[in-house]
Amino acid sequence: SPYLHKTHRYNRKSKHSMAGSVGGVISGMNPFHYNSGSPITLFLFQTCLILLTCNLVNIPFSKIRQPKVISEVISGVILGPTVLGQIPNYSNTVFPKESVPGLSLASNLGIILFMFFLGLEVDIPFIKKHIKTALSIGLASLAVPFGFGCLFSIPLYNTYVKGVDAVNVDFSVFMVFIAVSLSVTAFPVLCRILTELRLIRDRVGVVVLASGITNDVIGWALLALSVILSNS
Repeated sequence: SPYLHKTHRYNRKSKHSMAGSVGGVISGMNPFHYNSGSPITLFLFQTCLILLTCNLVNIPFSKIRQPKVISEVISGVILGPTVLGQIPNYSNTVFPKESVPGLSLASNLGIILFMFFLGLEVDIPFIKKHIKTALSIGLASLAVPFGFGCLFSIPLYNTYVKGVDAVNVDFSVFMVFIAVSLSVTAFPVLCRILTELRLIRDRVGVVVLASGITNDVIGWALLALSVILSNS
């Protein structure tokens, strides 16, 4: 009967899907199809793609003795919406929105572990001994780009914000946000550079690390201030 025929066809599809989930790519499963029950397949493909791109981009940069973190940042731009993301259906296929939380979780765990092991190698007594030098360098590295950011915000505001009816942003809030964005140090990137150059235990590396911490703490506090001002 038609009912038995539909039931038999449904059972065949169920067995095929179960075989595909168990056998993986070998049994014909599409690796680009995100399955919430087994997200590891797409995650492994994304990880291999990211590592392969980073190593390929690092080949020319290693010739000029640049840290690998530079090629990793450029690889992120290439794999993101700026370059390959312009290809139709690329982002929805390779990096669907459902898989982004898994990648974010893995990246955050990686940063936490990296910063933890980095902290085990930092000479705390040396930082305390040169705390004045580190604070002065950190404040100077924040103040100079902050001042230039205030100057750059004037033409940016007049070009992109002022006179636009759909945008209602106060100039002081816009100026603080642009200035802080230009002055905050990418602390994990700084740590990667110091680690690869083997400066993390030298005097210069420890002072730079301490000044980067000072810059980061004050910069993020100012960024939170700009968000509060924009919300108010």
